[in-house]
Amino acid sequence: MTAPSILVEYSELPLSANNMFYNAPGGGRRLTTEAKNWKARFSAHVAQHHLFTIQSMRQSVAAGMVLAVEITLRFPLKEVVSLAWPKRYKKDTWVGKKGTKSQRLKKAGERKAESRYKRMDVSNRYKLVEDAIAETLGVDDRFNFVVSGKKLVDEGNPGLTVLLTLDDPRAFGVPEEFLGDE
Repeated sequence: MTAPSILVEYSELPLSANNMFYNAPGGGRRLTTEAKNWKARFSAHVAQHHLFTIQSMRQSVAAGMVLAVEITLRFPLKEVVSLAWPKRYKKDTWVGKKGTKSQRLKKAGERKAESRYKRMDVSNRYKLVEDAIAETLGVDDRFNFVVSGKKLVDEGNPGLTVLLTLDDPRAFGVPEEFLGDE
């Protein structure tokens, strides 16, 4: 019998960190309503399309298996790269607000963008997906022995892909005496 796996394709990317959290009164950070709603929509999508496999995976984890979670975020090009990167100044040009420290001289031939890639914190997005998967499966994320993520440029199909697979904890060095009845 083949161990169950789940391949989730979802068209809505998880929120950026800027829209994911708010500072709670008294300290700490909490998920915004927008982030909670994203998790609920994603979880409903996974449950709707993979109900029987979810039940099987939950049983396998209860029997001692562990999970591998592979997350791929697919972004439109403009969200990953600085579109001005290929462009260069044709003549010496002052940039930045006049009279401030940000004002500086760009020489002819210098690139218009500081970096080819935009700043993008994706680790919080991975965690939001991981938490949503854990809630959907009903399996705590302590059973996630592999969590990997990557971002891709995919102009025609932005969104999210998650591959969940089961693995034997012995493959991760867990000794036999820890593998038995729960």
